Amino acid sequence: MAKIPVVASVGEYLDFVLDDIVSGKITAYRGHSNYSYKLIPKIYRFETAKKNEERILSELLTESPSDFKDDKSVFEQLVRAQHYGLPTRLLDVSLNPLVALFFAVRDYKSVEKDNDGEVIILEISEQRSKLFDSDAISCVSNLARLTYDEKNTLYQHLMSKKGKGGVSSIKVETFNDMPEVERLVQFVRVEKPYFQNKIRALDLGRFFFVRPKRTNRRILAQSGAFVMSGLLKQIGEETSTAFNFSRIRIDRNEKHSILSDLDKLHINDRTMFPEIENTSRYIGEKYTD
Repeated sequence: MAKIPVVASVGEYLDFVLDDIVSGKITAYRGHSNYSYKLIPKIYRFETAKKNEERILSELLTESPSDFKDDKSVFEQLVRAQHYGLPTRLLDVSLNPLVALFFAVRDYKSVEKDNDGEVIILEISEQRSKLFDSDAISCVSNLARLTYDEKNTLYQHLMSKKGKGGVSSIKVETFNDMPEVERLVQFVRVEKPYFQNKIRALDLGRFFFVRPKRTNRRILAQSGAFVMSGLLKQIGEETSTAFNFSRIRIDRNEKHSILSDLDKLHINDRTMFPEIENTSRYIGEKYTD
């Protein structure tokens, strides 16, 4: 395993980033304030949330229907729910490496001040990149509408095929005869009435890179995109052929100075979170810090 570089400045960071870019692949970035954090969507980090995913989303839609009135799909609902802090099966990533660096150093005053930050660089094959309205994304998104027991049944079915020809050996017709898949098809048809019951088991066990609609101000500001998980909670970093990983560690003692340099490049709370309450906080802290 290659040694993980530790950087102490924006310039040093960019040198590593530019050396790491591979032509022909999509490159996305995710910044963590603590290098020990795992690439696991929030819904999978808490057992109670994982077992109540469909209830969590339904409760938010029930309590705040007007906020979701323009959303045409479950994926769009998940993006908005993620924006408001709800645990979902989405992982935020950015196409801009400086945005990821910002999130790796932003919490320099918090409990993470004694921990190195980290930026994870993901190189993603084109085959695993999807638009927000693709059929594969509709299928994976609507897993959020199934009960925990239904998803667990599907997961166990996929796992039972490992070493027996693999998940790719599962026949589409047989898989779609499962009651859990029939119910998933019903949910997909709410947003796509034409959808045929031809869900591939392989897609439900995959991770996808998803480009959302550019209608959300925060997504625009952060050059945002998502990695969406299906029935698996974590990408196999050693086994995945569609996602390649590299890491850059950020020196904990230089988080503040890096944040200051990013501010000079107009990457700060005001630009990353363009809502008025964040702009107000940024301006206030500038004169009171």
